[in-house]
Amino acid sequence: MISIQRFETWAIKPFFAIFNAISERITYTFAIAFTTSLGGFIIAVYIALFLYATVRFDVSNTGMDFLILFSGMTLFIYAPLYYIHFGVLYKAGIPCFTKRLSVINRYIVNNTLHKTIDDGQAVYLLEALEHLPRDNMKAALMYPSIVMAGVCVYEAIKGAFTNALFLLLGISSAIFIYVFLTYIVAELLSGRMRREVKWLLVKRGISFNERYILSIRGKFIFINIMVLVAMLELGLMVYYNNYDIFSPIPILFIIITGFIVFVILFFYLLSIEESLSEIESAAIDLARGGSGTLFLPYLDKELINTSKGFLAAAYEVNDIRRNLEQKVEEWTKELNQALTALKEKNDLIAKELKIAASIQQGILPQTPVVFNAVKVIAYNRASSDIGGDLYDIIAMPNDCLGVLIADVSGHGIPAALVSTMVKISFHESCRKCMLPRRIFADVNNQLVNIIRTQEYATVFFMVIFPTYDVIYANGSHRKAIVCKRNTGRLEYWDTGGIFLGALPNEEVGSLFEDNFGILEPGDRIFLYTDGLPESRNWNNEEFGDERVEKLLMETLDMPIDDAKEYIIEQWEKFLGGTPPRDDMTFVLLELDPIMYNALQHREKGQQLFAEKKYALAIDELKRGVSMNPDDMTSLLLLACSYIYIHAGTVMLWFT
Repeated sequence: MISIQRFETWAIKPFFAIFNAISERITYTFAIAFTTSLGGFIIAVYIALFLYATVRFDVSNTGMDFLILFSGMTLFIYAPLYYIHFGVLYKAGIPCFTKRLSVINRYIVNNTLHKTIDDGQAVYLLEALEHLPRDNMKAALMYPSIVMAGVCVYEAIKGAFTNALFLLLGISSAIFIYVFLTYIVAELLSGRMRREVKWLLVKRGISFNERYILSIRGKFIFINIMVLVAMLELGLMVYYNNYDIFSPIPILFIIITGFIVFVILFFYLLSIEESLSEIESAAIDLARGGSGTLFLPYLDKELINTSKGFLAAAYEVNDIRRNLEQKVEEWTKELNQALTALKEKNDLIAKELKIAASIQQGILPQTPVVFNAVKVIAYNRASSDIGGDLYDIIAMPNDCLGVLIADVSGHGIPAALVSTMVKISFHESCRKCMLPRRIFADVNNQLVNIIRTQEYATVFFMVIFPTYDVIYANGSHRKAIVCKRNTGRLEYWDTGGIFLGALPNEEVGSLFEDNFGILEPGDRIFLYTDGLPESRNWNNEEFGDERVEKLLMETLDMPIDDAKEYIIEQWEKFLGGTPPRDDMTFVLLELDPIMYNALQHREKGQQLFAEKKYALAIDELKRGVSMNPDDMTSLLLLACSYIYIHAGTVMLWFT
């Protein structure tokens, strides 16, 4: 693999060759300005493609005026002012536009630092060199903005206002990229001279303060913004001009954008790698008994702070060498304090994660749940403190029961947040719709509008009616396994469909399907996530679908609660202490035959009670209560029946 250092030999050195040649013949600051402006050519191609695709000069008939005005202002306003600003005529007696630039050119001649510079001016020169990339960035913003203002105002007055808006968007985005590119190139080119001035000050024993201009995080944010802007512009090109995405103009725009992003990322990574290499060299020097002095060539906040911290540490190490015993004791104490603080922070993070895990478990319904003789139990175990698996039991209109299981892509906090969104969306949709495919479409629409990342959810959802008819739908999840009590065989419930949250309904709405099934007394349905069959033990052996099916057959005659515990026990035994790599969740539900019969007796008792046949109602309700003593409805009807019978006896006695 070619490292950044090797790539530097044929990519960076030519830049330095141009810079050194101009610096030796003209001035140091002009060499910076000219070399950084070379990136403007590729950016010009970038913006030309965008303007060609979006600006309708054929409508406003101002295309030639734009070319003349833009070229003229660039050649006669932007370029002269920019280069004079940075000292192209400094040797001819025309000073730079700022004092800092003039000081740089006074003490750096032919790309060489004057060693006779006095201490005060050396400190000021360092400050000027530290501000040079930012000064270059400001100029790269100011002068092109004049050109932009001129052409946009002209187009707004003489041409079309829409064209002016596209010109403003396109040129401003190009300036945005150009400004950042000039900064990072100027930072790279001036780094060697900044370091040389710092070494000079150190040798003279003069203290100075290292300054930072931007940060690694800020640069990263810029790169992301630039990519987003490029995507927006590509979208405008395709939409506004009805281009196919694979037509030449968009393809060329993508290639140019990719090249610009590559160049910026290259300089971005180069600054980090070179800085780490410098830190490594300084650390080796310190370990071998050297001073460990470190001056990084870049101006990022993180790097400058790292350099300061390393220098402080190097100073302390050298001091320790002179007074080892005392310093070892002091540093041991400070280290213990730091470790204590770190442990406290770690404990706080662990505590917060436990709270988050408790909250997540709190949003999962507690089982077992019994609804209309259907008993539901569930198990959930995250691979870390919090996970992305979800199950839910939803009471729906018309005395129906919704059962949901979902698996969100990824792990940890992002997956947990998305799973919470899935739960909320399903509850909202279940109030409006009864058919699973319509619920899927509504939930998908909500998730697509909320989730801005790559996360998505596979789901299986079923609606159980009071008649024990079942309508279900599968969104790229594991098939439901149905254990039929009468036949002792396994069936599989599945439908067409796609995961939720990734694509809009316009693309996938028609893919959602419903299917139908029926529950008979003693039937069980097993819903589960990938974490069960894809679990692996220390031998990297997969648990597999066959083991899942075998466990279901083995537990068919067990009470459903015992079946749950047996499945968990066998799974953990298989893992043998291996930490699970994925979240694992399953839902096991059964149309309980005893509760089913108790429900039949209750319904018959209700009918007899309504017909005022209280004695017969009592017989039926007693049978139901004997099967399900916790049925409060049957108990209440039984009590009412006794009251009516005794009330009738009392009335007869009085009569």
